[in-house]
Amino acid sequence: MTGWYHFLALPVVVLAVSWSQGTPLPKNTKNKHIAQKIHRYRAATNPEHRAALLKELAPSRDPRAAVVLGEALKDPVLALRVIATRGLLDYYLPALVEGGSEQQMEAALHWWKKNEARLRRQAKQMHRR
Repeated sequence: MTGWYHFLALPVVVLAVSWSQGTPLPKNTKNKHIAQKIHRYRAATNPEHRAALLKELAPSRDPRAAVVLGEALKDPVLALRVIATRGLLDYYLPALVEGGSEQQMEAALHWWKKNEARLRRQAKQMHRR
């Protein structure tokens, strides 16, 4: 009976690997999860906490997260503007933006202005679901 425990460990390892690789959540769970993070972001006053939530929201590529990121481009805290810029550049803008931070912030702001109305409509529709 040597090695029988390997068969028991395999499913746990496979499950852990698939979970860590981003196994998608059911759609309604994902929507609720994003809505909760947005609510926590809007209620937060600590810039570090808000920054962490922006970093969590960006990879979702959700229109509601894009609205939060777009709004954060005008935040008085520079660190939040930079994180919002990075989030939009990395997950929403269709092309690579070259240049330094200022050019990237300008590109993100330009993209936001161009897409804001559409994203707000999409976010509003998702909120109704």
